[in-house]
Amino acid sequence: MVEPDFANSLINSLKCVDWEDYYKDSAGLRKGELSVRYLEKKYYYDPDFESQDVKSETDLLKVVSDAIAELKHCVEDKRWTQAFWDDEREIEVNGTKIKIPASPKMETKIQPTLGIFFEHRLNRLGIHVSRETDEGIGYLDFKFMITTENRIPLLICAEFKLAHNKKLEHGITKQLPSYLRSNSSTSGIFFVMWFKDEEEKYFDKPTNQNKVQMIEFIEDKIKIIGCNEKVNIELL
Repeated sequence: MVEPDFANSLINSLKCVDWEDYYKDSAGLRKGELSVRYLEKKYYYDPDFESQDVKSETDLLKVVSDAIAELKHCVEDKRWTQAFWDDEREIEVNGTKIKIPASPKMETKIQPTLGIFFEHRLNRLGIHVSRETDEGIGYLDFKFMITTENRIPLLICAEFKLAHNKKLEHGITKQLPSYLRSNSSTSGIFFVMWFKDEEEKYFDKPTNQNKVQMIEFIEDKIKIIGCNEKVNIELL
C-alpha cells in the first residue's frame, strides 16, 4: 500500500498526464491497485531505451555505457555538478579562521549518487546495480547484472576513479582486470571523472596531465590489457 502523500507526490510529478487518467491512476495508486512500476512504465516510457534487448555481455556493456553517456550529458551540458563538489567553507584552527576552497568530493561520497542514477536508469530493464561488492580481492565499485530470457546470467564490472587519484594507473592495470577475472567476465568499464578546468582557476589536479593526455594514457593501457587478458574495456 502506497502512502497518500507519496502517491500525490509521484502523480503530480508525472509528465503529459491525461486528466481523466490522472484521477483514475491517483486513486488506483492510493488503494494499492496500481504499482509505482506500472506508472513509471506508463508515463516515463522511453521506446528507444526500453527496446534495448540484452542478450550478451556486449549488449549489457552498451546499455550501461549509454546510461553513463546520459550522465555525462547531464553533468557537462546541464551543469549537474553540485552533487560532485564540496562548497567553499571556513574552518577554525586554534582560533584562526581558514578558508577552504571548493573541491571535488571523495570517490566514496560520489558513489552513492552514481548508484542511484544507475538504478533509476537501469532497473527498469531488469539490470541489477550493486555497489562496493566484496570480490575477495577487493571491493568492486559497480557491478551490473542481468539474467536473460534464456536464463543466462550476465555481468560487467566497472571501476570508478577520479582523474586526480594517484592510483589511477593501478585502477586500470591491476584492479579492473582482477575483478573481471574473479567474475569470469570479459567486459568492463573504467569510469573516470575529470575536474580540472583549463585555466586551473577552480581545480588544478592532476598537475602532470591535461585531459587529452590522460585519455591517451588510459587508452594505451586498455589496448595492452585487451590483448593480454582478452577482455573488452571501455573508457568513459
